[in-house]
Amino acid sequence: MFNRVIRPALSIAILLLASCSSDDNPLSGGKPTVTGSGNLITESRTLEAFTSVVMNTVGDVDLDYGTQTASITVDDNIMPFIIMSVSQDVLTIDSDRSKNLREFDLTVNLTMAGLEGLTLAGVGNIRATHGIVVSNTVDLLVSGVGEIDIKLVAPDVTATMSGVGGIELTGNALRYTAIMSGTGSLKTFNFGADTATVTLSGVGDAEVWVNQVLTAVLTGQGSIYYHGHPTIHQTVTGLGQLVDAN
Repeated sequence: MFNRVIRPALSIAILLLASCSSDDNPLSGGKPTVTGSGNLITESRTLEAFTSVVMNTVGDVDLDYGTQTASITVDDNIMPFIIMSVSQDVLTIDSDRSKNLREFDLTVNLTMAGLEGLTLAGVGNIRATHGIVVSNTVDLLVSGVGEIDIKLVAPDVTATMSGVGGIELTGNALRYTAIMSGTGSLKTFNFGADTATVTLSGVGDAEVWVNQVLTAVLTGQGSIYYHGHPTIHQTVTGLGQLVDAN
């Protein structure tokens, strides 16, 4: 289902972004267009301490764990228009909204000393291929178009999908909450949890690995596939089903 639903949706989103960037598009509001030069440069940014990230523009974020650092790789003529600001421990990555930026390649590399939340509200991906271990609750949200893909160990994790794309987790948690109201997939067969509550009201499937108790609520067009042998509490009023994938 992921390939059938997500890839067309991603294509449509990209086409819409491209059309809204053209100088003659009425939606541009007369803002000047800046087209990426293709000459990529990297710039380090000095920031206040942050434990959460919100990605609001088009591009990818690569995460690591350790002493805080931040750098941006993007077309040289786009660099002045990429904005990074920290407020209340939240780093927001955005672009200058007074310009129509197009055809650029943005990658943000972050090393974080702590992690409390990741939000993908733009178009792209947030990735953490090295393991992140924390002792606090972590909130993950995809409200834009793209994926969050991380290796994580935490006591409590909440993953919310209200956009188009997916969330893929590797690691473990004591308690895991997953909410999907958008279009996409939740891939957590490699993310073990003692207890999990999964609510599907959108379009797409969820994969979970639960050891003790699984509470499943299905009101949309998708199914929940589970590994493990948990006690199950389920409510099914939609078109999906709860599937034993052991």
